[in-house]
Amino acid sequence: MERVPGLTAKEVIHACTDAAMRNAVGGRVLQAMGEIVGLLHQGDMIHGDLTTSNFIVVDASPFAVSPTSISAHPLEVHTTSGAPPGVSSSGVTPPSEGGAQAHRNGLVVIDFGLVTDKNSAEERAVDLYVLERAVASAHPLLENPEQHILTGYLRAIDNAKGKQTLDRLQAVRARGRKRSMIG
Repeated sequence: MERVPGLTAKEVIHACTDAAMRNAVGGRVLQAMGEIVGLLHQGDMIHGDLTTSNFIVVDASPFAVSPTSISAHPLEVHTTSGAPPGVSSSGVTPPSEGGAQAHRNGLVVIDFGLVTDKNSAEERAVDLYVLERAVASAHPLLENPEQHILTGYLRAIDNAKGKQTLDRLQAVRARGRKRSMIG
């Protein structure tokens, strides 16, 4: 394990007390998260536990957040050496010598404890659905969170895989709504 200096994406979004700022910062954070998820899926990896608590903001500049407020809160997390293979070839900054974290757009994804190398459209859709539900639960005041996540996601994944995933996501969402109505 190593320390990753920064706040979780959840903490950064919650730190925005003004609705307009929360939606602006939250939207940028969610797009960056969606892009990272797209890169993982493009590399045939399913994270399995996507939440705003599993993304650390290590560079606040893409989100217009004060860097000093982020660097003051180190969090102990799993090392990124367990990150999926092929992520760096997809555009994530590779770790440097000495255990520095791989990051993209100011974010580090952590907690690869539930990662799988299965990568069907169903599994990718469920991974996205888990993220959507986690964001809706943790950040109920954010406007259009799914749109932000999917915008970033589609930037990072190839068109065919993205279309298959989004088509399947509709079915996964429908199952989720049915389950919540039945109990």
